[in-house]
Amino acid sequence: MKIKNFLQNVRSKPESEKKKILWTIVAVAGVILFVIWWVVFFQKALKNLTKEKFIKTFNIEELQERIGSVPAVKMPDISAEDLRKLEEEAQGLETQNNLSTGE
Repeated sequence: MKIKNFLQNVRSKPESEKKKILWTIVAVAGVILFVIWWVVFFQKALKNLTKEKFIKTFNIEELQERIGSVPAVKMPDISAEDLRKLEEEAQGLETQNNLSTGE
């Protein structure tokens, strides 16, 4: 009954509104179909994915080698007092820079 009323309501509308309604319905249906396809596609892809395929596809072994070859960065030991002094110095330089540029 509701669909019948909807169709009667659409028939009484001007042509431009009918086109808007049609294209809205087409767009919504397209989005729904795309989402369904996307879910089905990924379910199949995930079902067929094994650890070995994943490692081979994304070249994980080479990535692990490249990460292992990156040298470790040693951070210097800075005391809290030295850090406070550096922050004060940086703040002073920033203030001096702002005064010289007029900001």
